[in-house]
Amino acid sequence: VAARPGGEIFHVECPEDRSEAEFIIKEIEKRMGGLTSLTAGDTDLAFSDFAVLVRTNRQADLLADSFQRSSLPYYRGGGESDRAAEFVRRLKAGSPGPGVTLEGFIKEEAAFFGLAEDITGTLLTEAGDLRDRPASEVLDEFAGRASLMEPEEYLEIKADRVSLLTLHMAKGLEFKTVFIAGFEDGLIPCVKDDETDIEEERRLFYVGMTRAKEALYLVSARKRRLRGVMVDTVRSRFFKELPAELVQSGAVEKKKTKKRPVQKGLFD
Repeated sequence: VAARPGGEIFHVECPEDRSEAEFIIKEIEKRMGGLTSLTAGDTDLAFSDFAVLVRTNRQADLLADSFQRSSLPYYRGGGESDRAAEFVRRLKAGSPGPGVTLEGFIKEEAAFFGLAEDITGTLLTEAGDLRDRPASEVLDEFAGRASLMEPEEYLEIKADRVSLLTLHMAKGLEFKTVFIAGFEDGLIPCVKDDETDIEEERRLFYVGMTRAKEALYLVSARKRRLRGVMVDTVRSRFFKELPAELVQSGAVEKKKTKKRPVQKGLFD
């Protein structure tokens, strides 16, 4: 029973897993009304009001790759210690792009992971002069100083980012809008063999649904890549257990590949 009236439930079917990720990203952008102060519409939503929930870490990896290529700030779940480790790893492996200063690169990465501005400034000061030292050396030192601190000392828990979490990680959390990706048999429920506990899978799905306070999207793909092979999928058996009058169903059409015009020869 809903704690308050209203709310929306959507089931969206996508051609394949890549278009599933594209749909989720575009829908968040649409609900936000834009991504900057110049394009944002009249909305009280923040990025932190959105969560994308998945059944497996493999799904999370693929979605994180799509988010990485988008303009959306996101947080890949796994706890603050995991986020801190990823921040340190990114610093050590990264380097400023063309036209980006070393300090600018550090601040950009720090903001992406929710590093508090005052902590960023302190660590930059402690790292010393950035101009006369190799970038890799400065980044190693900055990352090393950050790794000596406890994550909660420098990571802002409520940084404004979309949360990308497994269903297990989402327990106890709530978001205005929730996307449950991979709404297919084999993922939801995660059927591996005859000993799969369907009731436990059903409870886990229920946990995912009830993380949404205003809007819930159940997103499935007709084809999904498994072990390097694209296979056909079947919509989750749990769909028929949902009251039909509460769910709005739709589909994302497969993009048509435009044929490039053929350049005729001089004497054709």
